Formats: sequence, C-alpha cells, structure tokens
Amino acid sequence: MLNAANYLDWTIGVHGISITFTHPFYNAVSNNSSHTPLSSTPTGFGSSGATRKKYSACYLPDVIPAQGWTKLEAIDSAIHKSGWSGAINDDLRRSIQLKRFQSFKGTVTWNQYVEWRKAQGGKVDS
Repeated sequence: MLNAANYLDWTIGVHGISITFTHPFYNAVSNNSSHTPLSSTPTGFGSSGATRKKYSACYLPDVIPAQGWTKLEAIDSAIHKSGWSGAINDDLRRSIQLKRFQSFKGTVTWNQYVEWRKAQGGKVDS
C-alpha cells in the first residue's frame, strides 16, 4: 500500500482505497496545546475515550467503478462504511489518511486447483 498525498490522490478502476481517521474533535483538541484535558472535554464526551475512536474502511479496486461512484462519492461512502455517523465535510475528508493499492484477480479451473492443491501436499474433498 502506498500513502496518498491527499484523499483524491488515486485513480478509479486502478486503485483500491483504505482510509483511516480519528474523531475530528480529538484531532482539534490534540493539536491545541493551550487546552488541558479537563478544559477541552465538551459535555457528553467525558473521559470514556470516545473522542479517541479511530475509524477505518477499505474498498477493493473493482468496487468503486462497479458502483458508478465518483471519487468524492467513494470517499463519503468509505467514511460511512467506517462507522462514522456524523456530518461529512471537507475538513473531515482532509483529515483522512488514505492508502491506495492495486490488486490482481485471477481465475483457475477446478482441475487446475486440484492439481495445485495436491502438489502442495493438501487434500481435496470431492
């Protein structure tokens, strides 16, 4: 996997995408050294660690063109797939760490598989 320069640095139909991001509130708090942990915790978040939640999702290269998505639609779908239920905006998209990758899909016949499996010392149930 290669780190992308930004969330749009990949090609539909060529690359699969893997995204990760941390809850945006935690990013804002952790990047501001003037706050203390107690003063920067909003009501409702407490000390449960909810703000530290990481989100991640992945799409194989053939999924995005099969769905007919644009890059932005694919990114937004991946954000939802990760479990994020909040609003999606450009700030959230820019906070994403995106890795792109390529894959290969091959096919073999049953007989080719059986031959390979036996050559590897494995059993094949008929």
